[in-house]
Amino acid sequence: MRMIYLNSIIDKFDGLRLNPLQNINELEELHSELLKVINTIEDRKNPKDKNFVSILRWLELEINYEIEKVCELLNAKEISKGSL
Repeated sequence: MRMIYLNSIIDKFDGLRLNPLQNINELEELHSELLKVINTIEDRKNPKDKNFVSILRWLELEINYEIEKVCELLNAKEISKGSL
């Protein structure tokens, strides 16, 4: 079941990062979903979940990095519009 969940998250992320400017809201929703899942699993404090949580945290960081890149791009566009 975990592999199916990871595969679905990776597939979603791969599709969304093809055009991150248009998909920023979906990226933020995916990021939020991952954080909720991580917190839920960590609350159970099951040692067997440690590796799964590590993988989810890595995916969360990748999605967060993509969101930050989009934000920087949007800020750069706003700054360049203001200077004209």
